[in-house]
Amino acid sequence: MSYRPQFIITADLLARVESIAALRERIQGAAVQVPWIPTLQKDTRARNTHSSTAIEGNPLTLEEVRALEEGTAVTAPVRARREVLNCFAALRHVEKRAKRKRLTHEDIFRLHAIIAGEVMDQGEAGRYRMMRAPVFDSMRKACALNAASIRARVIVFAGRAFRMRLDVRAGAIAAT
Repeated sequence: MSYRPQFIITADLLARVESIAALRERIQGAAVQVPWIPTLQKDTRARNTHSSTAIEGNPLTLEEVRALEEGTAVTAPVRARREVLNCFAALRHVEKRAKRKRLTHEDIFRLHAIIAGEVMDQGEAGRYRMMRAPVFDSMRKACALNAASIRARVIVFAGRAFRMRLDVRAGAIAAT
């Protein structure tokens, strides 16, 4: 028994469907103009950096983050400025390597060294810790995750970030 729609196909209905299909093709084929892409990437980089560092407790505002990217002096603690500059450097590092197909441990170590350089309190940036460090869930309760499961989660997350950057670099942003 197949589904039978409860409408009548008319010339007017077909014309509307054809019009919709033509508009859909135009929209899907309309890529963002090339001159806009660097501006969009710069804005996205600033917003990503602000959000990523703010969630870790960085006190800088979005305007201060943008100023640091421009090279403007910002009155803020050295550590807060360093966290933001490291994040920008890590994003640029990912952008340069967006065409790579694989993400390796060495890639993760390099990103960690860039992000944690001169701001890490314990251990050495770019290496796995040799001491126990608590991992907390969303309710701030320590949860038991072993190093292998944490590494796997980091690699999956970083892989998604690489693919997302690849989409942007390939000009896959379409006008909607």
